[in-house]
Amino acid sequence: MLFRFVPYFRPMLWGGQRIPAFKQVCTDHTNVGESWEISAVSGHESVVSDGPYAGYTITRLVSTLREKVVGEKNYARFGNEFPLLVKFIDAAEPLSIQVHPSDELARSQWESGRLPHLQEREVRGKTEMWYALPSGADATLRCGLNKPLTADEYAARVADGTILEVINEYQIREGDCFFIPAGRIHSIGAGCFLCEIQQTSDLTYRIYDFDRTDANGNKRTLHTDLAGEAIRLDNGLWEQRSKEYVVRPKGEKNQEPIPSDRSSECEIRRQSSTDSGINRMVSNLPNLPNLPNLPNSPNSPNSPNSPNSDTTSATKVDRPSTLDPLPSTVKPLVECPHFTTVQLEIAGEYLYDLRERDSFLILIAVRGEGVITTDEGAQPIQTGNTILVSADTDSLNIEGKDLRLLCAWV
Repeated sequence: MLFRFVPYFRPMLWGGQRIPAFKQVCTDHTNVGESWEISAVSGHESVVSDGPYAGYTITRLVSTLREKVVGEKNYARFGNEFPLLVKFIDAAEPLSIQVHPSDELARSQWESGRLPHLQEREVRGKTEMWYALPSGADATLRCGLNKPLTADEYAARVADGTILEVINEYQIREGDCFFIPAGRIHSIGAGCFLCEIQQTSDLTYRIYDFDRTDANGNKRTLHTDLAGEAIRLDNGLWEQRSKEYVVRPKGEKNQEPIPSDRSSECEIRRQSSTDSGINRMVSNLPNLPNLPNLPNSPNSPNSPNSPNSDTTSATKVDRPSTLDPLPSTVKPLVECPHFTTVQLEIAGEYLYDLRERDSFLILIAVRGEGVITTDEGAQPIQTGNTILVSADTDSLNIEGKDLRLLCAWV
């Protein structure tokens, strides 16, 4: 089964004008900062837009169809709560410097009474990823520390407003991907247009808000004490992060991080567009489960799943002999305990075999258009669409014209 949902547009003071046009919809909202495409966050649950389950919230949908929608393991793990939140984010102004807690820390802080606004079922940390959509020419974002800090150094820099000096800042371009595990300091800058995939959680700790005030001259609330417990400052994380990122080859536009004292140790992993036509970052990936049969690219000496691979793999997909070979590619982006995301590019036809998978699949169209066919019929998909594929779907036949999809599951 394929499900579409009514997007939830969130006007923000920092919001831009690109989301309605990207989604090819009309709205009276202005300064739309976010479009929540699929959400089970309490008070903002997505509603099925059409079909026999039109009007169902996503929570009611899961509670009705259970493992048919999310899979047996996911239903045993999450119950009736859908585990992922998908957004488009358009920032005309920079967002605050922030961090998210882990599940364990969120639970501890809630049990100690420091998160009184949350109901017990809402207590969850947040790990997320960003995928860059066409953004402003000078758009930047911040992600991760550029050197390890002690707790005292962190507190002092927050107090004196110099925290920005120790956070990596990157220029971005379409196709770049950033992984933000719980505990990694980050911020979205002005001009950024992103797709965000994350845990079902709206728990954010503001560290610094550029000393901005509202119309009444009031500054927004900061959460420096809670954030101080959440942020990862230790050398262990620093060493891990340093191994995850490498720089794009020199000579390519916008490939360098904005200079810092430790720029050689805080470079983003991006792949050369001259190799594949795709720019991306991947975290240090173990082998990815539940993908179609993906042999190694003949153009790459390394497996796309190799944790030490620094080359782009334009992987060819095995297809039935009755279909002509077509230049569709599957590229891993992020795998973590909370979600897996790959990028799928289709220029023709692609058969996605889902029989070995015990999970839903979210398809997010970030470029192009096409048609998705299942045993139940065909549905169009185009830039800005998000579709939930139920776990009981055996296969998808996807026909596309310059179609680029993000595919996410748990």
